[in-house]
Amino acid sequence: MTNVKEKTAKVFEDYQKQARYVGELLRQGNAKYQRIEQWHEQQLIHFMGIVNVSMADLVRAHEEQRLSTLAWVTRNLLELVIWIEFATKSDENAKRFQDDAIKDLYGWAKASIDLEKGQDPAEHKKLSDKMAELEQLAQSRGLGKLGDDYMRVSAVAKELGHDADFAPRFKLCSKFAHPTAWVVRTASSVEADTDVRNMFFDDGVVLAFAALAHLEQRFLAAFPEFKPQDGKN
Repeated sequence: MTNVKEKTAKVFEDYQKQARYVGELLRQGNAKYQRIEQWHEQQLIHFMGIVNVSMADLVRAHEEQRLSTLAWVTRNLLELVIWIEFATKSDENAKRFQDDAIKDLYGWAKASIDLEKGQDPAEHKKLSDKMAELEQLAQSRGLGKLGDDYMRVSAVAKELGHDADFAPRFKLCSKFAHPTAWVVRTASSVEADTDVRNMFFDDGVVLAFAALAHLEQRFLAAFPEFKPQDGKN
C-alpha cells in the first residue's frame, strides 16, 4: 500500500509541475504579447482549473479506493480532452464552445421552471426573466432562437476523428460511474476491483496530461518566442 501511495503522490507531483509550466506559458506569454483575447484567455484558464480539480479528485478517489468515483472522474477527463482539443484547434471553435454556455444555462433555467410549475410563482418569474435575458443575449450574438441544440461531446469527438476511441471509452466509464446492476452487485468487492480501479486511474492520468498537452500546444503556437523547455523546473 505504501508503494501505491508513493507512486500516486509522484504522479500527482509530476502533473502539478507540468500544470504550473503550462499555466506560466499563458500568464507570461499573454501578459507580454497579448495575442489571446481576454474571453478566450479566461476560457483557457477555466479549462486548466477544471482539469486540475479533476486530477486532484482522481488522486483522492484512487487513495480512497472508490471505483465509481474513479470512473466518473475519468469520464469527465475524457470529455474535457475533447472539448479542449476542439476549443484550441481554432478561435472559431473556441467561440462555438463559448456560445454553448448560453445554451447550457438556458436549458438549466428551462428544466428548473418545469420543476417549479405550480410551486413558487416568484421563483418561476425569476427564472422566466432569466430565460428572456438569455434569449436576448443569444440574438445579439447571432445564435438565433435558443433550444436543445447545444453541441454533443460525442459529435465533437467524431468531428475530431476520435469517435472510434471515444465511444467505447465513454461507455466503459459510464458502466461504473452510474449505479448499474453490476456496480450494485459488486459494491463490496474492494479487493477484487483493484485492477479496474488502477485501470481507470492510469487512464485518467493519461487524459489529464493529454489535456495539458493540447493547452501547451495552443500557447506555444500563440507565443513561439517561448521554447517548450521554458518555465520548466
